[in-house]
Amino acid sequence: MLSRRLSQQLVRCWSRSMASTADGGQKAQRIRGAAAKRPEFDFDYLLEPANLEKIRDEIKGRKGVGDIDALHATWAQIQSIMEGERKVEEREYETLWDTLYSEAARIPNRTHDAVPRGGEDQARVVDVINPKAKREEGKLRTAEQIVQPWRSLLHPTEAAGQRSYSFIGPLARLERAVLEYAWTRVTTLGFTPVHVSDLVPRDIGEACGMMHDGMQYTLDSDSSTALSGTAEMGIAAMLQGTTFPSEQLPLRFVALSRCFRPEISKSASEAKLYRVHEFTKVEMFTVCMPSQSEPELAFLVDVQKDTMRTLGLHARVVEMPSEELGASAHRKYDIEAWMPGRALFGEVSSASNCTDFQSRRLGIRYTDPSTPGVRHFAHTCNGTAIAVPRALIALLETFQDEERKGNLKELPESIRHRIDRLDASGKPIRDEKIKFQTGPSFF
Repeated sequence: MLSRRLSQQLVRCWSRSMASTADGGQKAQRIRGAAAKRPEFDFDYLLEPANLEKIRDEIKGRKGVGDIDALHATWAQIQSIMEGERKVEEREYETLWDTLYSEAARIPNRTHDAVPRGGEDQARVVDVINPKAKREEGKLRTAEQIVQPWRSLLHPTEAAGQRSYSFIGPLARLERAVLEYAWTRVTTLGFTPVHVSDLVPRDIGEACGMMHDGMQYTLDSDSSTALSGTAEMGIAAMLQGTTFPSEQLPLRFVALSRCFRPEISKSASEAKLYRVHEFTKVEMFTVCMPSQSEPELAFLVDVQKDTMRTLGLHARVVEMPSEELGASAHRKYDIEAWMPGRALFGEVSSASNCTDFQSRRLGIRYTDPSTPGVRHFAHTCNGTAIAVPRALIALLETFQDEERKGNLKELPESIRHRIDRLDASGKPIRDEKIKFQTGPSFF
C-alpha cells in the first residue's frame, strides 16, 4: 500500500514531467512543457484531511468558488487505481488526472487572517486621504453634466453599443494628462515599463483568478482567446514559465492598456461613464519572494494613496472582505474616491496580494542560493496606478465650479501643466467647438 505522502509525491512528479530544472544561473529562464499544463498545486495542503473543513469555510467565504469535496473524491479514485484496488482503461485514468487538476485550479487562494469575513457591507475603512477636500455643498453636478457644454463627450452607441463613449478635445487631453501623470510617477519609482497585448489566452485570465463564466470577452472565431480585462493578464502571460534569481526580486512592472469588462451596472449612479465595457488603465505588477509580498502590497497601496493625495481628491482606503476578493487575492485594498456630483465613494483603484495563486498556475518561480537546485514559487501582487474614466469623474466633480456651469476651478499643477497649450507668443490656444449634425448613415 502506498502511503498518502508518497502518493502526493507522485502527483508532483506527474506535474513536473517534461519540465526542465533550474541551473541556478543569473539569467531568467523560460520553462516550457507539461509544467505549464499541469500546475504544481500545493496538494500536501489541499489533500490533507485535517484541512478539509478549513478549506470548505474558505470556499464558502469566497461566494462558493471551487469544490474541495470533488477534489478529494477524484483523488480517492486515483488512489484506488494506483494501489491496485481497481483497474480502468488508460483514457479513464488520464481523465481522472485532468479532473483532479481542473478541480484544484478552482480552489480559491487562502484568505489572510485579518481580512473581514462576509460581503461588501463588512468592508473596513483603514485610512482617509485629503479629508478637507470632500465637497458636499450646494447642488453639485455629475461629470457628464459638467462637460456637456464642452461638446467633448460622445456616446457612439451605433458603433460600440450601450455604455460606449468617445472623448474629443478638452476631455481627451484631460484623460491623457491623468494617464501620463500616473505613468510618470510610477516609472520614476523604478517600475519597468512594458507593453502587453490586449488579446490573451482565456486560460491566462483563469490563472489570474477570473473563474466565473462571463468575466471575459472571448472571440467568436476563437473561444480560447479573450480580450484582456487588465494588463495584469498580459504581464502574467509574459512571465509564464519564467524563473528568476532571488537577488533580482522584487521585480516591478507597469503597463498602460485598454481593459475590457462585460460588467453590468448595479444602479443608476453607476450609469454613463462610471461603469463601462472598455477603459484605459495604468497597472502595476510585482513578482517577489513570499517574505516580500505583504510589504509589496503595502508599497502599492502607498503609491495609490500618494496619487490620490497629489491629485487633490478626497478618498478612503478600504480593506475588502472575503466575498470581494475574487479567487486569486489573499488580501485586497480598494481606493474609493469621493464623487460629489454623484454623492458617493466610487472605486478608482485596487491592490491585491495574490501570494502563489497565480505563480503556481503560470509556473513563475525563483531560485535562492541557500537552496541550490530548488525552484520556489514566487508571489505576485498587482495594483491600479490610475484608471479612467472613473478618475476623471472624481476630478471633474471635485474641481467643478458650482456657480458657473461647465467651468472648473484650478486643477492640481501636476495635471494643469500637462493640458495647458500655448502658442508661440505664450497665449493659450482655445479649442474650436465642433458641431456634430445628424445625417444619412454611411452604411
